[in-house]
Amino acid sequence: MTIGAHTWDHQPVPDYRGGDWRVQLRRPAQELGRLVGHPVRLFAYPYGRWTRAAFPKLRQAGYVAAFQLVGPMDPTGPRWTIRRIMVAPTWNEATLLDQIDHSF
Repeated sequence: MTIGAHTWDHQPVPDYRGGDWRVQLRRPAQELGRLVGHPVRLFAYPYGRWTRAAFPKLRQAGYVAAFQLVGPMDPTGPRWTIRRIMVAPTWNEATLLDQIDHSF
């Protein structure tokens, strides 16, 4: 299991301005790192929404990769746009495999 950050208060990344980057990226990583006893280096975009402006900010905050929900990986920053899916608790194995086949 891996612990990753998901911002301080779930604000969409494309809306960040100025000091928002520090609060939304650095603060949760520091707090989670303190709780789990090691650096938190993975990030998930709230609502899966991202912007290329986040790539250098994530790197500066100590992250090594980030996960999004919609669209393909960005060729200029594939590690900052790793695709993931949200698995519903009602899905069975066949539904999960179908979603994987049609999501990537």
